[in-house]
Amino acid sequence: MRAVILVLVLVLAPAAVAHAQGTGEWVRADGSAVYLPCPVPREYGARTRLPASCRAARPGILYTVERDAQAEADAQHVVALTAEAEQLRRAAEAGRDREGRLRVSLADLADEHEALGEQNRVALLAIRDAEAARAAAEVRGRAFNWGDAAIGAGVGAVVAVVASAIVVVVATAER
Repeated sequence: MRAVILVLVLVLAPAAVAHAQGTGEWVRADGSAVYLPCPVPREYGARTRLPASCRAARPGILYTVERDAQAEADAQHVVALTAEAEQLRRAAEAGRDREGRLRVSLADLADEHEALGEQNRVALLAIRDAEAARAAAEVRGRAFNWGDAAIGAGVGAVVAVVASAIVVVVATAER
């Protein structure tokens, strides 16, 4: 039993002595542990990393190495998101500016379309009036022709005779 206690004292004594002397355990990336002196308050910076088992000389937020790495990653993510948000804000502002210019352009086109429609309406009325005036001039310009009138009367008489003959034939056929 004394041997077990002696072995434990020999194994644990360096850590106890090191801790008592103001040092703390620092675990390296390869997993090996070394004992480093605990920083004193005048050595503290904006961000100070303390080896394990060192006591903080002034209040603050202490993280484990893993939590500190996560906080650093989170901070970088916030910076990236802030930059992306700024890009999106500029893109949205540019989109709003373009939309405004397009609305003005569309309003101008609508006004131009309305003006051209009115011009077309006036032109169509002028064409209709010109066609009516031409037709009236043609009618006024023709002289009365007795030959054409005689032919018209003759054709009318023939049509009347044929129509009355058809009526007589139909009337006799019905009896």
